[in-house]
Amino acid sequence: MKSTSPAPNVYTYTIMLNFYCKGNSGEADIDECLEEMERNGETLTVRALDFVQRLISRNGLVNVYCFNAIVQGLCITGKLHGALKVLEGMKSCGIAPDVYINSILIHGFCKQGDLEKGLYLIEEMKCNNIEPSLVSYSSLIHGFCKKRRSDIFLGIFRDLGAAGYKYDQTAYSILIKGFCMQEDLDSAVKLMEEMVGNNLAPDPSSFESKIRGFCKTGPLANALELFNMMPKDGILLTIATCNVIIDVQCREGHMEEALKIMNEIQTQGKANLFTYGAVIRGLCKEGRSERALELLPSMLKRNVLPSVVIFSTLIDGFAKQSNSRKALMLCRRMFKTGVTPDVVAYIIRINIFCHSCRTHEACNLFKKMIEKGMEPDNISYTSA
Repeated sequence: MKSTSPAPNVYTYTIMLNFYCKGNSGEADIDECLEEMERNGETLTVRALDFVQRLISRNGLVNVYCFNAIVQGLCITGKLHGALKVLEGMKSCGIAPDVYINSILIHGFCKQGDLEKGLYLIEEMKCNNIEPSLVSYSSLIHGFCKKRRSDIFLGIFRDLGAAGYKYDQTAYSILIKGFCMQEDLDSAVKLMEEMVGNNLAPDPSSFESKIRGFCKTGPLANALELFNMMPKDGILLTIATCNVIIDVQCREGHMEEALKIMNEIQTQGKANLFTYGAVIRGLCKEGRSERALELLPSMLKRNVLPSVVIFSTLIDGFAKQSNSRKALMLCRRMFKTGVTPDVVAYIIRINIFCHSCRTHEACNLFKKMIEKGMEPDNISYTSA
């Protein structure tokens, strides 16, 4: 392209920078210098930055989008301090950072847990007459929610409202989740009521957060009420929400209710490994290992491969019912399925052999576990 007309322009260079920073490799024409850098093991983002510096030295056209691409690439790879240096270099070129590039940096620092730096960047934006966007603030709110700092994230949220920002569904959902993580369900309920009052429909994640909260702290009836309310309000029941209810029903011993929900989502083709794992664990806990075993063909039919945890739960369930024959049969089935046993699976089998007076086989299995680099605990030493 350089040897013919038309000559590359700023838009062309921006496309190339995005190409490099996103980690693609390529079919683009890369000049001799960039190829040499690649042979020397430089990362694509470093190559992109070098490319911009060379353009500047040659009085080439660069704009804010070129720097945005580099900063995004550095943030994706976790090199945030390098991204800050690029920001300084950008200013020295007379190019003012925009709200987009600052939002990328804020998101990067918040993702790494450096929320103070995120707050500092917000204040710096204001000092430079750059109005932070709702996206900029959302990264901070989400970060403080994860750290369970309701005093800060609610303050930011209210300040946004006072400044004229219109809250969206995502902002409310983040806050509701934050309160639920802190087990402050009263505040979460009030926030959802405020959300509805502002003509914003709660999304599935808002319901899921509250359901998780009530499942953890009680009362369970509140969680079930919300769960039953979702379809009536036209809210899609996600597999994550269904799994939360199934898990708590199993833990509370309400197996028939759990099985009913599992059958419904199984018919819809949504049941996953967690669904089956919770139900199998609940059934085995009640001594209904045969009923739990019946779920294995259903899993395989739906291309859900049983995990070592599921096999171990079933094996342990039959072992506790003194059915060592069925337990060992499941061990063989586990191997045939291609599932690698973990230390728990080994300990269960060692216990089965010990209780069946097959000490020699128990010792051999114990040695095999050691050979595979698995660390035994006091229970396995006592068993063997």
